[in-house]
Amino acid sequence: MRFFFCSVLIFFIISALWSQPASFYRIEHQDNQSLLIVFEFPEPDISTFEGYSTVTINGLNYNYEAGKPLLPVYTTSIAAPGPGASWKIIESEQKKYSDSKPVIYLPDQYEKSGKSLDFEFTIYPEEILRLRDAGIYRDFFLMGLTVFPVQFTTQGLVFHRKIRCEIRFNNSAQPSLSNLSFTDKKLLEKLAINSASAVSYPGTEIPPVENLPLSLTQLPFNQKVKVVVDRFGIYRVTGQDLLDAGISLDEINPQNFRLTNKGKDVAIFIEGDQDGNFDPDDYLEFLGERNEKTFIDRYPDMYSDPFSDNNVYWLSWGGSPGIRMVEESGSAITTRPGQYNRASYYPYTVHLENNSYFARFGNGNTGNLSHTRDNWFFDSGIIAVSKKSYPVSIAYPDSTPPARPVHVRMAFAGNSPVSHSMMVWLNKKLVGQISSGWFGEGLFILDDGDNTNITGLDLFHGMNTIEIQLPQAPTSGANDVVLFNWAEITYDRQYKAVNNYIEFSKPS
Repeated sequence: MRFFFCSVLIFFIISALWSQPASFYRIEHQDNQSLLIVFEFPEPDISTFEGYSTVTINGLNYNYEAGKPLLPVYTTSIAAPGPGASWKIIESEQKKYSDSKPVIYLPDQYEKSGKSLDFEFTIYPEEILRLRDAGIYRDFFLMGLTVFPVQFTTQGLVFHRKIRCEIRFNNSAQPSLSNLSFTDKKLLEKLAINSASAVSYPGTEIPPVENLPLSLTQLPFNQKVKVVVDRFGIYRVTGQDLLDAGISLDEINPQNFRLTNKGKDVAIFIEGDQDGNFDPDDYLEFLGERNEKTFIDRYPDMYSDPFSDNNVYWLSWGGSPGIRMVEESGSAITTRPGQYNRASYYPYTVHLENNSYFARFGNGNTGNLSHTRDNWFFDSGIIAVSKKSYPVSIAYPDSTPPARPVHVRMAFAGNSPVSHSMMVWLNKKLVGQISSGWFGEGLFILDDGDNTNITGLDLFHGMNTIEIQLPQAPTSGANDVVLFNWAEITYDRQYKAVNNYIEFSKPS
């Protein structure tokens, strides 16, 4: 007989990060590079019924992972100077409980789905420590730390009475607490067990300048200004803008202007720098972008930044100059056959996204912070058995035979406790389909990759149509609901402008 633990739980998000009582741990050493922690836990209480054991440690919660052994865990968080860290166990005092097998946690939606779960674990968890990026509080990165004092093996349960571990940060630069209010500092001390190590790093307060055009903010030492943008486009900063921000132009040599974004140089075009002065009518221009794709490498559906669209550029002077844009002639150098290559198209990507509907995931977002999952979608979703169409504008696709493949990548999320079945078309050409392996509120990325059967011949200049269909109703009786997040279509585009605008990179 299999024995499962079933329960309905309500979690408060902040409890996952709030430090538990300090009696379970002590910090032996901490600095901006590493953290040495010792954990000590009281003896577990093990009760057995029909061959399955419930393990309890006073003061600890459970892991509550669907389909996994139910074990006590200690959860807390640490403040880190940047994302990512590594850890190792230096010492562990153990005690074994032979022939004990923990119950499996089975939430309600697993029972309703009829999903079969058998005890097939040889060791769980494989690692008794888990460390993950958990969020950002002001300028501090928070990392969630989970410790499993009890581990299941084929010989029974192993109780780790004492664990000494070292955590090493990937980035040794530490943010400052000087810009935090008293209340924020106190909250950080409760959120992170090691926040005291950051207090000794002094910082410089940056007072904002009010009522500034172009969202300019002056720094106290008058050689740098913050420029904030929130959309893609060409931005212009004039000498008058700097004057309005309270910056004197007398000491500025525009030939030393440098623009950076997230630590990288950004090319600028300057008008009026030949005389070494930056007059009120002089200006610089740069290509600005909205803040996006911040977390997409780790969370593939999170295209938009969950915190802010604002992207910060830093304009400085008085040091070494940055990189520049230059004017080049676009005319042909030669027309002699065999001495030039005529480019008729270039790869171009269209991104389609409309954040109009907010989905309050229940089970799919349990234990996750906001930046790990995109909750914004086109609408309330597609319901089986039905389909919806979404228009997408495509500019001048190259259809010269033999037309090259079109790459389509799309992000979806389930919104019902069933197995999802879906088919997707672009202009009546099948992009892809899925009929198994996607369940509940899970994320699904549809990528036609090298198997695409869509070419430039299937696209039109102007409006094209994405069609999403849920072709069959689930057998469980619950509705099959799928949410459409975003789509990217990469195709060969002709060198033709739309409304006098065209964007492309210099061919390699």
